[in-house]
Amino acid sequence: MMRKNIQNASVIIKRGVKYMLNILLVVLFAMSSGTAFTQQISSSLICSSGDNFTLANQSLEFTIGDIVTETFQNNVGGLSQGFLQGTTQGTGIKGNIMSHFNIDIFPNPAHDGITVICNKKALSMEIVDLSGHVLIRKKNPAETETFNTVKFQKGVYLLKTVFERNIPVVKRIVKY
Repeated sequence: MMRKNIQNASVIIKRGVKYMLNILLVVLFAMSSGTAFTQQISSSLICSSGDNFTLANQSLEFTIGDIVTETFQNNVGGLSQGFLQGTTQGTGIKGNIMSHFNIDIFPNPAHDGITVICNKKALSMEIVDLSGHVLIRKKNPAETETFNTVKFQKGVYLLKTVFERNIPVVKRIVKY
């Protein structure tokens, strides 16, 4: 009886080893063939927007986009696809640099003209329409400036004031 139990155990062990070898072969085959189809994440970026700024000895550079997760290419061209990131990471400058530059515009909305008062000396002032055409430009303006808007069409305009270290401040003007 003992001999029969040992034979049964031996058969079970042989079947188990054979079964484990089959599983191991399937796993190895899946791993070796699966690498051809897995998605490799690269550090490339599909950039949809971005810019850079330089002030004195500091600079800021940023891009907005998706990390490339897959690229398909042939002799005609290529296609990259990405994914939206679930988290965002922000960087910034400690303190609000814009709080140092105060601009008051009155009357706004305006009809005949506007008066602009700055709390600091500006390097330049421009009034620009929304298509980007510069309508009025003043270099080294006084801290209080008056602009004639009689010839302006009704609409929205931008007052761009540039201060020390080329810091621009843009305010909206409405002409009625």
